[in-house]
Amino acid sequence: DTKDSSEVFSIGGLQPFTEYYYKIKVNGTEDSLKGHFRTAPNAGEKNHYTFLVGSCSEFAQIMKPWNAAIANRPHLFLHNGDFSYP
Repeated sequence: DTKDSSEVFSIGGLQPFTEYYYKIKVNGTEDSLKGHFRTAPNAGEKNHYTFLVGSCSEFAQIMKPWNAAIANRPHLFLHNGDFSYP
């Protein structure tokens, strides 16, 4: 699809349970969007973890699931569909 601008890549050497920040360049120009993610802990590591499950997308002024997810700083967020209501 000519409208698909997805890119899949692998990265390695990351430390467990660490927050990483990234920026994206498009055609050599840094995009204004920035992101971050946290790597998983070591297998079997005991700790307090926050998991969220949600659906829907941010829709006008009445639904703000993304804001709630960000405010709760989950270790894992599972989005189970409904990106928009055409």
